[in-house]
Amino acid sequence: MAGEIQSQHVTGKTIYAIVYSSVGEVYDTTNDIFEVWSDVGLPDYVISLVELGSSGFYTGDFPLVNAGVYSVISKEQLGVSASNSDIIVGAGDINWNGTDVVSGGGGSLQEFEINVGHSERNINVNDGLSSSLDAKNISITKGNESQTESGRINITKGVEKI
Repeated sequence: MAGEIQSQHVTGKTIYAIVYSSVGEVYDTTNDIFEVWSDVGLPDYVISLVELGSSGFYTGDFPLVNAGVYSVISKEQLGVSASNSDIIVGAGDINWNGTDVVSGGGGSLQEFEINVGHSERNINVNDGLSSSLDAKNISITKGNESQTESGRINITKGVEKI
């Protein structure tokens, strides 16, 4: 099978994935092994994702490794080559049976952005009093109140909802 790694992002970007084992080792695509992360090894960890047309939907092949649950991140490459400073655009787990994704075992990475200034969506996690979600920002806060306004959804872990 092919295209087991799937990530949604803005069209026309260079997107790649990196696979991690359950013990935090990273998959080296050149040597077909999991190893401890090394910054100089980053080019060997990259699994290129290909956009389907101009859909903003990117796919790539999961490596042939032993059965297990693996963490996968997708990043937008900002420069000529992969860099530690590239923006994470998706993350998730893949439940792998050794040759294919287990039914219901993931594959699609949850889309998100973290870097303010480069992102079209921002996620902020705070310990304040309120939370809100609008077209460009998601803020999740431990707090005591929640309120819904036109065009905005507020999410709160707290006692009172308005």
